[in-house]
This record gives sequence, structure tokens and C-alpha cells, in this order.
Amino acid sequence: MKFILILSISLAGILVNAQTVQVIEGKTYTNNDDKWYGVNISRLAPSVLTFKNNSITSVNRYGYMLCAGDEIPSIYNNNLDAAVITGNRIKWNGSPEIGIIPHGIFTGYNINVKVKYNYLDRVPMAIIRKSNGMTDVS
Repeated sequence: MKFILILSISLAGILVNAQTVQVIEGKTYTNNDDKWYGVNISRLAPSVLTFKNNSITSVNRYGYMLCAGDEIPSIYNNNLDAAVITGNRIKWNGSPEIGIIPHGIFTGYNINVKVKYNYLDRVPMAIIRKSNGMTDVS
């Protein structure tokens, strides 16, 4: 009886914390559109995201290059908790002019996101993070 109780509690814990695993590695993305929503990472369910060693090249004047977050508070906020975005090359080949606002790496309304060792070349708004009351600890 004890065994069944312990097993039931363990399985319930696993099911409650179930997350989708998203590993995106070694891919190349190229865009030639004026407006682009970028490489858009799904945030519909809690996920463990690793976006590593990818290349994104674009000329977009608006939108994103890598979108791993939300612009406003919503029910999908924090679904990419502790995402890792590392070792990527993000290059913008557009023409510089006033009003150009493409976001390179966007991680709005997620917590504990690790953005490290990425090379961003000429990206107008390189790394954008957004939240309600965000505090950086390192």
C-alpha cells in the first residue's frame, strides 16, 4: 500500500510539471521581407527551450529576428521559464534609417532566461527584455 501511495504522488508531481522540450540547434534562417515576425518560438505550453548555434539573417524593418516572448501580459507569459539562448549569429542586412525597429533577440515576459555568447551584427534593437517589475541579478 505504501508503494502505491508513493508511486501515485511521484507520478502526480511529474504530470503537474510536464513541459515540452524545444531544442533548436544548428539551423539557418534567412528573410528578405520588410516586416517579419522572425523565428517565432511557441509559447502555448510550458517549455524547456534551448536555442543554440543558429544563424538568422534578415533585412526586416519591423518585427523580430528571434521572438521568444510576449509584448504584453497574457496567459502564455513565463512558458519559456529558464530558456537558454546561446551561441547564435544574428545579422541584420537592412538599410539604416530613422524608424527602423527590428528586435534581434526578444524575450518579453519570461523569467530566468539565459542569453549568452550570441553575436549580433548591425541589429538595430539587439536584445530586448520586457516584464512587469523585472530585476536583473547578474
